[in-house]
Amino acid sequence: MESKGKYYLTTAIAYTSAKPHIGNNYEIVLADSIARFKRKEGYDVFFQTGTDEHGQKIELKAEAAGITPKEHVDKIAGVIRGLCDLLNISYDKFIRTTDEDQEKQDRKRQKVSSSGGVIIQGVDNLLVRLSHCCSPIPGDEIVGYITKGRGVSVHRVDCPNVKSAEANGERLIDVQWENPEGDRTNYNSDLEIQGYNRNGMLNDVLKVINNHTKFLTNVNGKVDHNKMVIISVSLGVRNLEHLQRIIDSLKNVQDLYVVERKMF
Repeated sequence: MESKGKYYLTTAIAYTSAKPHIGNNYEIVLADSIARFKRKEGYDVFFQTGTDEHGQKIELKAEAAGITPKEHVDKIAGVIRGLCDLLNISYDKFIRTTDEDQEKQDRKRQKVSSSGGVIIQGVDNLLVRLSHCCSPIPGDEIVGYITKGRGVSVHRVDCPNVKSAEANGERLIDVQWENPEGDRTNYNSDLEIQGYNRNGMLNDVLKVINNHTKFLTNVNGKVDHNKMVIISVSLGVRNLEHLQRIIDSLKNVQDLYVVERKMF
């Protein structure tokens, strides 16, 4: 019989966090029926099914079972493929997202971008958030680590919490800014300003900041017994260059001695 042309068919690939349920089998049996029917009609059918073996839930399930994620997905994928064979499913390819050829392709094209403008190569389906302890902004050197239940936490490389994460066995991952120059988004940055508490000091500080950004979200100050003032401010900036201009301008304010980024 002359071929009527190519016909491609795939199922949703089953997630390997747990053993398959009847819904998985129902879908693949229906898909197999279509594949067989199309072959009888004379189509050159390529029928694919398989398993999705990436995701934080898989990591957590493996950790709870005391095994590696790869050992966990190997076990579940074996069960799913065994059921396909038991049901005599006529698939042409059983794909696993941990297959070597698949991972090579993923590494070439896979990137995750968050609303914070951060790209992660080779990791999928994870929440990405900028940490509040060091408040990274575009232009900073950054690193990420996977936290339990909270996705990827992005920090400045000089953040003390990064060293703590490494000591606690957290998995560090490479991250980068989608646009190192920033965009119209304002990123939070915290500054600590120290100087002599003369009359008009706070007004001069706020005037400088207001000349560079309209996003001032918090101001706190305290004076010690030597009349030295510490002013903490939280403000919005576009990138590291923008922040540096503010810092340089503040350093020109009379009687200010220290202007630096603050970490919590």
